[in-house]
Amino acid sequence: ENQTWEVRASYTNPLGKNSYLELNYSFNNNNNDQKRLSYDKDGTGKYQELVDSLSSDFKYTYNTNSGGINYSYQGKKLNITAGGNVSHTSVNQDDRFGNNGRSYSYTNLFPRGTLRYRFSSFSSLSLNYNGSTSQPTIDQLQPLKNNSDPMNIVVGNPDLKQSFSNSIGLNYNSFQMMKDQYLFAGLNFNTTANQINSSYTIDEFGKQVTKYINVNGNYSLSLFSSFSRKIGKTNWRAGMSPNIMLSQNSNFINGRQNESRSLTISP
Repeated sequence: ENQTWEVRASYTNPLGKNSYLELNYSFNNNNNDQKRLSYDKDGTGKYQELVDSLSSDFKYTYNTNSGGINYSYQGKKLNITAGGNVSHTSVNQDDRFGNNGRSYSYTNLFPRGTLRYRFSSFSSLSLNYNGSTSQPTIDQLQPLKNNSDPMNIVVGNPDLKQSFSNSIGLNYNSFQMMKDQYLFAGLNFNTTANQINSSYTIDEFGKQVTKYINVNGNYSLSLFSSFSRKIGKTNWRAGMSPNIMLSQNSNFINGRQNESRSLTISP
């Protein structure tokens, strides 16, 4: 069961003919209840004997306060937007089955910025940046074995850190009306620190235990483009859209790091 509510307010103030400043604040409350009960056979052969080590009753309460400031300039050729938010999240984990609990606290930074330059009414270049954090989920945090599939057991990790992602994008587009020609090209780069991935332990019988951990070094890079042009005075068009994607992802198997690299070329 999950219940969420949020309140948000913002104030915008002009700083001149082409620029303004925006202030914002929000509060978010999230209550999450999760109960998982496992039973074994009793003396009568019925499954009604509670197994304490495989049962849980957790209540999670998330409270997030967030404040931000953004600046925007809208010129004839140059547009700039820069700012970000800082938020503080407190998490209370109440173990109602084990009569204990834990508390977590996260301070999150969400910087962002956009720079766009218009060469003309039909062509422009833009640069974008976004930073964001991601918190572990309930299942990833709680140190309880989930044995619904005995050959694939999942165990949470209460020491998980939140991850921080950086995303950078560069885009160019141009349209020539007289030639009916369109060109678009871009680059996106994403990297994540303390990304939440999996660590697998596999025994000689094929039984797998999965635990969540933080890893570094994962990234993705994509280059994409599209070109299209009308052929003379005909109704035919010619075009091409070459794309390249490169990525790396890491996990651990029986204590050894496994890196998966992927290169995709799409002419």
